[in-house]
Amino acid sequence: MKLIIDTETLNEKQDEALAKVMEQHKIKTVPVETIGKEIKIGEVGVDSGQLVVCDPCYIDSEWEKEELKLEETLTFPDGTKEKIVRCSKRWFEMIDKINSGEVKLDTKINAKSNFSYNAVCEKTLGMDSHGQLNYRMGHPGVAVAFSSGIGDGCYPVYAKLVDLEGWGVRIAEVRIDMLLHPLLEATVETKEAKNVCDKTTGRKN
Repeated sequence: MKLIIDTETLNEKQDEALAKVMEQHKIKTVPVETIGKEIKIGEVGVDSGQLVVCDPCYIDSEWEKEELKLEETLTFPDGTKEKIVRCSKRWFEMIDKINSGEVKLDTKINAKSNFSYNAVCEKTLGMDSHGQLNYRMGHPGVAVAFSSGIGDGCYPVYAKLVDLEGWGVRIAEVRIDMLLHPLLEATVETKEAKNVCDKTTGRKN
């Protein structure tokens, strides 16, 4: 059932009475102007470069805690290889070359369960940077994992609300903007500054 009330026409007593009724019957209100539009519903923080979409009840019933074991190898342009430990001194010496693609990083993870941190990393560090996570029985649906844009950060989450006949206002879609990142903003600012410089000097690319 859909009920539209012009609250601006209510006096103080009517407003209080309406609030009590809504609280008693747990009636939710949604601003009319937000229906059919995308609104921000919050933010999600990332510190591992990846996110998971799942029903929270599966965290207790399906999630397995495993010791994280990464086997990582650097491949240099001349074909030579070097094993490396993540977050070691050598790792930070090579991180710029890894991020630029000058040096290729091969990561192997042996996940023992279908739904664990290792299982998530297997999907997000793969060629597709995403993947389906399965229930213990082996069928899909427990979660979906994916890499988060260009890395860690705090990303805004948006939802699209629709007025569904017979159901009322519902969330139809959810979107995470993972390109709002300081590194990309710095890149944009650098490009804009370069464009201004080129226009000033008359230089052509």
